[in-house]
Amino acid sequence: MAVTINNTSAVALELVVRVTKADYQPAVEKALKGVRKNADFPGFRKGQAPMSFVVKKFGMAVKLDEINKLVVNELYNEIESKQLRVLGEPIPVEGQNVADLEAGDEFEFKYEVALAPELKVELTKEDTIPYYRIEAEESMIDAHIEQMLAQHGERKEVESVEERDLVRGVLTELEGDAPKAEGVVNEQAMLLPMYIKDEESRAKFVGAAKDSVVVFEPFKAYEGNAAELVSFLGVDKDAVASYEGVAFSFRIDSISRHVPAELNEAFFTAAFGEEGDVKDEATLREQVKAGFREQFDPESDYLFVVDTRKAILAKAGKIEVAEDILKRWLRASNKELSAEQVEAEFPAMLEDLTYQLVKDGILAKNDVKLTEEEVLAFATIVAKSQFAQYGMSSVPDEMLEGYAKQLVSKEETARNIRARLIDNKFAAIVKGMVTVDEKSVTPEEFGKVVRGEEA
Repeated sequence: MAVTINNTSAVALELVVRVTKADYQPAVEKALKGVRKNADFPGFRKGQAPMSFVVKKFGMAVKLDEINKLVVNELYNEIESKQLRVLGEPIPVEGQNVADLEAGDEFEFKYEVALAPELKVELTKEDTIPYYRIEAEESMIDAHIEQMLAQHGERKEVESVEERDLVRGVLTELEGDAPKAEGVVNEQAMLLPMYIKDEESRAKFVGAAKDSVVVFEPFKAYEGNAAELVSFLGVDKDAVASYEGVAFSFRIDSISRHVPAELNEAFFTAAFGEEGDVKDEATLREQVKAGFREQFDPESDYLFVVDTRKAILAKAGKIEVAEDILKRWLRASNKELSAEQVEAEFPAMLEDLTYQLVKDGILAKNDVKLTEEEVLAFATIVAKSQFAQYGMSSVPDEMLEGYAKQLVSKEETARNIRARLIDNKFAAIVKGMVTVDEKSVTPEEFGKVVRGEEA
């Protein structure tokens, strides 16, 4: 087997693969023996049919398959050994005449290959790229500290009800002003006023004292919500509607309130340990601010990479590539794309290709690699950011690590995390190559910049 390389242009090659019978026949014979072992022919036991029967029925298909395997392997071996910088994949030359595969013994296959152009795009200190440093607002830091204090708080018994209190007592169905005979009685009833939907009913509880009795209509209070009333009244779902307009008394036996921790030495010890560095509010605020920055920096880096891409494309201009070969490859590898779609989308694809070539060159020059520890650490930052979106800004480390491990265990998510981490490493390299115009912005201002609005 021999491969000949013909230069057809500065950005394209023709690879000619010549195959002889001596190249493929051993593989064909081995494959046919394997087929024979599993072939069923009438009148013969499985695997015992004459080889001539097998060759007659399967010989041509096996021959084509083995020749194809050999040719493809030889193509990629040649590309690798010659270190050809190929774009896409080799595609057969259009209109080539291949000798009769059934009768012939020697064949020649021609493939076209698009080559990556040599791009000499350099970023220097003369290039200025903005970097938007997102800083947490004081209100965000306040809210985070309030949440931390709440997490380290405790429940205390109090004497009068507020909206967020947990109220326990005895719920009794009334008939007139007296308890109804054989009526509903729930001695373990509990409620939180904040979840009572009807404002008038909620107002009856807010401010009520321990040991007092509140008369109200549960059906009205919960706006007929069956799930809530089944639990509260202790009745079957089918019976809920029958309690519309029915009054109940609620004797308040206990009121418990979650009281946040105070910002004092006991809190600092509980939150950060006796050996922790945080001993006062000023240090706490700095740490919280740094935590927000850890979450925000990947977003700042992402926008920096977007602006870097613009700078690279502006310097590169339109690059020379084997457009015809690439378009044919795109059609061959994406059957759902029409010729019109390829033509319409090719300019954007070419921009992506240009940027990726320059980016890959910079990464390779700096020998950028990822470790599993780095991937997990970045996944932890992603996890922290996701929790923060739901108002959970003080998640325990073990929970964050567990969720991060779940993220990297999913192939697609892990791939996205690796891509983002590579982008962050790329951003760090570029910062050392160009002049960085750093600007401090709030999260809201950053959002405006991303949307193309004035910050």
